[in-house]
Amino acid sequence: MRLVTEHDGEPTDDVSALRREVWVARDAAIGATAELGTARARVAELEVLVDQLRTELARQDAEMSSRAVRIALALARPLRRLRGVT
Repeated sequence: MRLVTEHDGEPTDDVSALRREVWVARDAAIGATAELGTARARVAELEVLVDQLRTELARQDAEMSSRAVRIALALARPLRRLRGVT
């Protein structure tokens, strides 16, 4: 490996190669940061979806446990048995 000296003033091939490696590493870091941002946005979307699904399940559970629904299901049970639907 040849070092840069004061009299030639030009960077050596080794220095140029190292600079290129640094640029490649920098570009990879920038790309990884962008991918991380995309992944975080997707996680946020999925968290919202999970919250919506939990809310809907709670609503359905409350609806199914209401007295009116239980009475309607009890009244329909003999008809469902006649039709062969359980």
